[in-house]
Amino acid sequence: MTEENITPEPEGGFFSDLLDKAKDFGEKAKDFAEDAFDAAKDFTEDAVEAVKDFAEDLPENAKKLADDTTAAVKDFAEDLPENAKKLADEAKSAVSHLVDDKPADPQA
Repeated sequence: MTEENITPEPEGGFFSDLLDKAKDFGEKAKDFAEDAFDAAKDFTEDAVEAVKDFAEDLPENAKKLADDTTAAVKDFAEDLPENAKKLADEAKSAVSHLVDDKPADPQA
């Protein structure tokens, strides 16, 4: 086929419309890619800043966490004998009620 045999497509023909839609899609894809890149860049910058802040506060936060844990363990240890005795008394009471309230022997 030579160019002489090709009939020019009228304005607004199928291929022209297809080409216009492809160009439009390409523009939208380019805009989307730019927005995605900007969002990823912003996210990365924010993440780096958050890690820096966390690292700067780490010694202070670690000490606070250790102090809070120490206080909680100390309180638990102080209350342990009292709580253990209370638990044992409740268990003893529950068993006593089971033994005292046992149903009558059905064969009697």
